[in-house]
Amino acid sequence: MKAENGEETQPRGGNRLRPAHRHAGHCQNLQYQHPNELTILHGVNFNLARGEFLSVVGTSGSGKSTLMNIIGLLDKPTSGTYNLDGVDVLELSDDKAALTVPNTLVSVFQNFNLIGRISARRNVELPMMYAA
Repeated sequence: MKAENGEETQPRGGNRLRPAHRHAGHCQNLQYQHPNELTILHGVNFNLARGEFLSVVGTSGSGKSTLMNIIGLLDKPTSGTYNLDGVDVLELSDDKAALTVPNTLVSVFQNFNLIGRISARRNVELPMMYAA
C-alpha cells in the first residue's frame, strides 16, 4: 500500500497506516569497547522480522549480556547502528528509550527474574501495569 505522500505503508491497528520497514529490528556492525579498552562486541550484525525470535547463546564472557543490554536500550554501543521499526534508537533520549522498550521488545532472561510469591500470570501482568 502507499500513503498519500507515496511512502510504502502497511495496515496496523485498524485503519491507521504506518510506514512499512524492511525489518522490525536491524543492527549493523555493533561494537562495544569497555572503558578499560577491552572490546566486548566485535561487529555484530542481525536483522529481525516482526514476530521473529532471537536467541543469544555463548560461553561465559562472550558478550551476551552486553548485547542484550544494547538491544534492550540499557546501554549504547561504542559504534554501529541499531534501528527498531525504522527509528535509530541509539539517538533516542533516555526517556524516549524507556517508553520504546515496553511497546517494542520482549526479553526472557536466563534466570527469569520472577517474583516467587505471586503467580506466573501476575508476573507477566505486573510490568504491563507499570507500562499503562
